[in-house]
Amino acid sequence: DKYFLLIDSVSEAPNVQGVLFREQEGAFLSGVLAALMTESNQLGVVGGRKIPPVVRYVVGFEAGAKTVNPDVDVVVAYADTFEDPALGKELTLAQYNQGVDIAFPVAGATGIGSFDAAKELGEGHWVIAADTDQSQLGAEYQLGVSEKGVDTALFLAAQQVVEGAFEAGQRSLGLAEEGVGFGHPHESVPQEVLDTIAAYEQAIIDGTITVPADEEELAAFQPVVLDAVATPTA
Repeated sequence: DKYFLLIDSVSEAPNVQGVLFREQEGAFLSGVLAALMTESNQLGVVGGRKIPPVVRYVVGFEAGAKTVNPDVDVVVAYADTFEDPALGKELTLAQYNQGVDIAFPVAGATGIGSFDAAKELGEGHWVIAADTDQSQLGAEYQLGVSEKGVDTALFLAAQQVVEGAFEAGQRSLGLAEEGVGFGHPHESVPQEVLDTIAAYEQAIIDGTITVPADEEELAAFQPVVLDAVATPTA
């Protein structure tokens, strides 16, 4: 007689709703942002553990970046932990020292270290946050946020319970359901870049672009370049 919401997993129990997010769709938009804003054509990703939600973030980010800037390189490192800010800082510093100017940590508390690395090196080193706004860690270094609406999932499930319409089983939330997205752009991001991000968001919602969700799909991904979009600064 109780209902449960399960995040990032699914269950066959008759009173459990399992929500999976299409993190790759929001990450794609962050990749577009990074590829248009980079001055070095070098982007970095720091993953926590190599699990499906993190992989979806990573491949979506790379797909978006290379769609608008084929010359960009994306360097990926996995920390194998979500709980080590010091290691996150070390991995991000290594990427910055290789020429990366925008880092995308998808690593829980380990990602705090990415902000520490940006603050240590100073101006010209950016972080795109994952899941939620992390400007409290360094607003002047946060270029944007690849958002994941765990709060949205909770609200929708609670709404179903209130209305007597709870649905067990699997639920998928992406851009169309406002379960993921891009937000909190830094004030330095030009309007034309924001317009380009919005155009790609609509193309994903419309089905014009299907964002890869794993490494195999990324390898086979054929970018769809939209007309009248911003060009990279590099």
